[in-house]
Amino acid sequence: MRWTLLNVTMLLTLNWSNALFAQAFVEQVSPPVLQRGATNRIEILGSDTADAIGLWSSLPANVFRARPVAASGSKMATFDVELTAQAPLGLYGLRLATRSGLSNVHLFLVDELPVTRKLDTPEVLPVKLPACITAVCRSATIDRYSIAVEKGQRVAFEVVGNRLGKDYDPLVRVRSATDRVVAECDNSIGLFFDCRFAHTFAEAGTYTVEVRDSRYEGNLTWHYVLRMGDFPEARLSIPSAVVAGEQAALTFPQIAGWQLPVAFPREQAAENLFHEIRRAPNSVATWIPFAVSDLPSVIEVEPNDTIETATTALKVPASFHGVLGKPRDVDSFAFELAKDQKLNIQALSRTIGSAADLELVMFDADGREVRRIDDAELDEASFAFNAGKPGVYRLQVHEMSRDGGPEFAYRLEVRAGGPRIQLQAETADLTVPLGTYLPLPVKVTRTEFNGPISLELRGAPPGVTLEPNVIPADATEFVGRINAAPTVTEGLFTLQVVGTATLDGGTTLTSVAATKPMIDRQIKNVDLIPYALREDQRHLPPSLTDRIALMIASPPPFDVELPEPLIRLTRYQTAEFPIVTTRKVGFASPITFTVTGGQIGVEAEERNQVYARFTPATAEQPTTSGTFFNRILTQLNKHRVDLTATAKVNGQRVNLLRTFRLEVQSAFAPTIEPATPTAEPGGIVKFQLLANRVTTFDGPVTFTLGPQSGFTFPETVTIPKGAAAVDIELKVDPKLNLGRHNLRLQVAGFVGKYEESFNLPNVPIEITKPAAK
Repeated sequence: MRWTLLNVTMLLTLNWSNALFAQAFVEQVSPPVLQRGATNRIEILGSDTADAIGLWSSLPANVFRARPVAASGSKMATFDVELTAQAPLGLYGLRLATRSGLSNVHLFLVDELPVTRKLDTPEVLPVKLPACITAVCRSATIDRYSIAVEKGQRVAFEVVGNRLGKDYDPLVRVRSATDRVVAECDNSIGLFFDCRFAHTFAEAGTYTVEVRDSRYEGNLTWHYVLRMGDFPEARLSIPSAVVAGEQAALTFPQIAGWQLPVAFPREQAAENLFHEIRRAPNSVATWIPFAVSDLPSVIEVEPNDTIETATTALKVPASFHGVLGKPRDVDSFAFELAKDQKLNIQALSRTIGSAADLELVMFDADGREVRRIDDAELDEASFAFNAGKPGVYRLQVHEMSRDGGPEFAYRLEVRAGGPRIQLQAETADLTVPLGTYLPLPVKVTRTEFNGPISLELRGAPPGVTLEPNVIPADATEFVGRINAAPTVTEGLFTLQVVGTATLDGGTTLTSVAATKPMIDRQIKNVDLIPYALREDQRHLPPSLTDRIALMIASPPPFDVELPEPLIRLTRYQTAEFPIVTTRKVGFASPITFTVTGGQIGVEAEERNQVYARFTPATAEQPTTSGTFFNRILTQLNKHRVDLTATAKVNGQRVNLLRTFRLEVQSAFAPTIEPATPTAEPGGIVKFQLLANRVTTFDGPVTFTLGPQSGFTFPETVTIPKGAAAVDIELKVDPKLNLGRHNLRLQVAGFVGKYEESFNLPNVPIEITKPAAK
């Protein structure tokens, strides 16, 4: 995918008189496929779609233009979308912009074929090839299409449905005039539950193509796209990445003997994208996952099953490409490393549309296995490596189940190791009103680097800034403010958060913040525990994984600030925190508040352990407060809390978001003095137990000691109400061995009507040799 950093979608008949109302949710885009080089009318269906004013797209700004057709209703908005002929094929994201802000992201397809909508009728729809048809998958329904083919004609078929972010599992069958099944496809590896395949017809005639959900399930929001034509059935290529400015020949494991040249302009930035491929200049195209890389490619050369026959790379860093072409196949690569040379090795299989579940094995210069790793927690395998001695090292690639075939391709990115930074933005969309700000939380993963990281907003319009714009040294979490000056142009933009850090010697580390927008909804069980995301929700189109949708809206009639950046909540107690609001003259509506994050939930649900109650802010009482409560299973931790302030303006809801941190703590945190008591055999160990209570608790704290052989002590000791500490004496057995002994301690105290109880770290007691007399 090729895109410009500034992505401003045209908003015609703008009316931004109100900002930040109830957020829209898009359930479906109809049709879910847009033809490039044409104007497409689409309907955005969902909830809270009223006052629609524009569409944000992850496509390049210069290929996408949207215009509202008419006033939108609460459940549907209609747009004419113009795509230029240069729009890249593939899957992209779309968000509805209303005066309430940006909706969730919904996926759509860009095709080059004219789009036909199938009506909801049982009749067979005659189709002339090539074709692009869209329809709704309905429960217990089979959609049928008839095609006429010549003898020996090859036709490729594809269904895009699950890749649109829906729990849809299409099944395609092709039947002859005598009802004989001549081709069938359920899931194609690399396309989740979708399919892409080709069939060469042995006989001329009219055939029926059937499309249904493999489970006979359906939903009115499950649109699918059926493509039929002479496009390649390939789903990935070898190599799956090339260096900009260099030409390479692509081969396709699913199509034996076919090659295709590829080259990108030298000025092309490194990025992941969808690459178009076609069999001939005038034939229909399809798309495959691809990358423009900064790493030279090394293609495996068989036989390379052993470390002795390994494919040799002239140097590393490099990217290794290959296919585990048969069951139990092994590929090996050899490269020379200097002593203490560091590498970061990343395996890619699912990302490029492969079935391989990779295991990587590293052999040192002496041929000994020194590292073995596979994927962890559903992510691709990766590891860091440091060469202990100079020499030729070998990296082997296995398939975990020892399976193999043309679908089992891979790419290994072998990069220079050492210091590295990785940023993760915790939001993928921002609606920022003029004259105020919205928080931008970022997580930081550091490798061998603890210094400050400078941040830059790429693609932001003039007047939009990030403050502060430096992540402090050692910080792994950061919350900045995206500010919109009053002079900023209202509209839709695409921005990236780019972090840079400078090492001693001048080397620069760079990271573009990754994003993970939610596609569709995440289902939760009755206990509000979320189910794992589907594969189509985890592996997103590349245009959605490193950028943020930004909407600049008109200023709201109120503002809100939180004077306390950190609120401490004692378990089994409450904590009150202040909220300060300001208003424009004439605005009198009450402002209400809600909080989310961490273990915070809704009081009435009685499942989450922390909840809050608020006093609304009014014109007469602009400063108000909220109170946190907690239940018996509240965890002791610290996390970010998002507070949403809501008010009605002209019958609409207006929301502003602010953040602070909540720390749940115990009512007491006992310590001992001295930290390591000492005594001689037969002597007395003396130390103090300190309660270290919070200011809102002064109750008794009881300790249970031991058991511990070699000491005599009371079973329990209590620090009385209001007292700060208690003195402890332990009698030491005269025959106790010299050295360190550990005394176990448990502490308990009633906080309100609940007992707080936990184990303390062992008390180290040093038994020393008696002093010489």
